[in-house]
Amino acid sequence: MYCHHYFIDYPHWWTTAWLSTMGEIITYADQTTSDCIIFDKNLYGDHIYILVPFYTKLDPKKDQKLGVDVAVEQLDMGRSKVTDLMDKKHLNQQCTYIVSAQQLENLKAQGYAPQPLEIFKDINGEQIYYLIELSRKIGSSILIEQLEPIS
Repeated sequence: MYCHHYFIDYPHWWTTAWLSTMGEIITYADQTTSDCIIFDKNLYGDHIYILVPFYTKLDPKKDQKLGVDVAVEQLDMGRSKVTDLMDKKHLNQQCTYIVSAQQLENLKAQGYAPQPLEIFKDINGEQIYYLIELSRKIGSSILIEQLEPIS
């Protein structure tokens, strides 16, 4: 009974807990030509910083020099960074972003037009992660707020 529940039922109930596609996502993103890769902190919290050097095969000496420190939210790993996209008013449109399906909708609501480069599915075939580029929607309220008043 325990084995059936743990190995058969549970993976279908909560596939993200198994980090089922993170290696594929990180490897794919690392092969892009983007100058920066931004991981939404809400994917796996701060813990994604452990997986990025592993899957990108970052030299441990370089990794140590980066000064990554989860305690003070210093999660800049050179080309790859972990940040909470919900805390950012303006996102760099030159970067590639890795986001969840929920965050994709949040970005649309903020006036961005996400362009999926790749969609990653879990073991159940559900689309759960997106590798995207961003652009602003023309006429979005965020762009209007950025305009300087005419005097």
